[in-house]
Amino acid sequence: MVEQWIENPCVSGSIPLLNITLNNFMKNARVNLLICLKNMSLRGKEQVTLPFTKKSLTLLNFLYKEGLIQHFYVRDKKISVLLKNFRFSNPLFDLKVISKPSYSLYLNYLNISKIKLSKKIFAVSTAKGLVCLNDCYKKHLGGKLLFST
Repeated sequence: MVEQWIENPCVSGSIPLLNITLNNFMKNARVNLLICLKNMSLRGKEQVTLPFTKKSLTLLNFLYKEGLIQHFYVRDKKISVLLKNFRFSNPLFDLKVISKPSYSLYLNYLNISKIKLSKKIFAVSTAKGLVCLNDCYKKHLGGKLLFST
């Protein structure tokens, strides 16, 4: 493998170019999908086309059940997502990614029971799949806290 180096006349020495590989994108598929949906929603787009993965399909199914997106469908290994855009409110405006590849927050049932349930939606990745915090409390589950809205 040959490394590429770039010369900067302002700085003495050379630094290697950073290559973002497809493997790095696939490790962060859920985070990238959420950020893409939030950005397109904030720009006022009505439809977004994304590459097909099983993780993105389960995440979109969760977002649809919780009412954060209008509709999605799969065609030719691509997923088309119809976003909800209202005149004065946007369901994805307050979306915050909590667990990232550099930091993961795991909650057990005792920690979940201490959280006061509110109108916010918290997504938790459990052994039973992707569920909201209210369902974790009802089913006595714990897991990785992914994002909140």
